[in-house]
Amino acid sequence: MAEWVSEWVDICRAGTWIAKDGRRVTFTAGDLDGIASAYDPKEREAPLVLGHPKDDAPAYGWVHSMRRAGQILQARFKEVASEVKELVSKGRYKKISIALFPDGKTLRHVGLLGAAQPAVSGLRSVRFEEGSEGVVIEFSAKEETMEKEELQRQLDEERKKREAAEGELSREKERAKKSETELSAYQAKQRERELDGKLNDLVAQDRIDGGERTMLREVALVLAESGKEIELTAGAGKKPVLGLLFDFLGKLPAKKLLTEFTAPEAKDDSGKPVDLTRCV
Repeated sequence: MAEWVSEWVDICRAGTWIAKDGRRVTFTAGDLDGIASAYDPKEREAPLVLGHPKDDAPAYGWVHSMRRAGQILQARFKEVASEVKELVSKGRYKKISIALFPDGKTLRHVGLLGAAQPAVSGLRSVRFEEGSEGVVIEFSAKEETMEKEELQRQLDEERKKREAAEGELSREKERAKKSETELSAYQAKQRERELDGKLNDLVAQDRIDGGERTMLREVALVLAESGKEIELTAGAGKKPVLGLLFDFLGKLPAKKLLTEFTAPEAKDDSGKPVDLTRCV
């Protein structure tokens, strides 16, 4: 998968400017070409930072490449931090500036500014937007008056809010999972109580005995959990297998009725035919 980089971004322009230390610095189109051609990310990547920190850290993105377009020095960025994208989209950072090493042509870093004004004026303010091709850096002309410390505080605050939201979502999922487990356990107990009641009724009606009840209970629990349905007669509609089982068991004859019948003898002791009406 190809690495995503931003659109070209204006970071400096030709002219004479007052540097942070008070020196007058002049950039010609040739100087801008020199800065662009000297940039080699394989040798040293220049970070995207907040303000102009002395140690060039922390990095919130990296300069991918540079070029000159007319009187403007441009850069493309990669791996821009989502927290910075969010703050910039809210208008917290609207200025951009560069820092060079003492040789005057090696890019040290690109800084996003709040209240501090860039040495190079006329560059429009930074704004990150999410587009169909990724994050595109654009510019507007609004002023920014927020201090760097406040910007950093808001950056930390946005991160904490996101982490808190992610934590709450995780806890909500755990609560939902626990509730689902508890509901399943409750429903299983209800099924067992209902099945035990039906089986006890069958034992009381003498349609099954105690030994059969134990076996039938295990079968009924499996059928209840499966919820499977079948259709015995075409057009009659499907019915749960468990319901069909209890319909069948409820129609069994009582066991005592079977034991009251005995096989009649052909003759009694007197040799006379037996009256079968006595067995009815």
